[in-house]
Amino acid sequence: MKKELKALFKKIYPGRRLLAVQLNGFTHRVIFDGGKKADPVEAESFSHCMPEGPWPATAQRFFAGIGHSLYQNNAQEILFIAPERR
Repeated sequence: MKKELKALFKKIYPGRRLLAVQLNGFTHRVIFDGGKKADPVEAESFSHCMPEGPWPATAQRFFAGIGHSLYQNNAQEILFIAPERR
């Protein structure tokens, strides 16, 4: 799954660096920066439980195929770059 998320991120967020993906039972979050330590860390969220929310279109596309039921009471964070290595 990690390899697929990274490839999808590159398509949807060109010019950005993927730091982490958080998956849980209600809202998923993608965390990224511009590629340098000095760049601000950004995060976008999406929830299939409340799709009419004010979610960015990029986050909607990124999480389109990842539901929430698998992550209820089983939240996961997938690190691509650890904070101390950023």
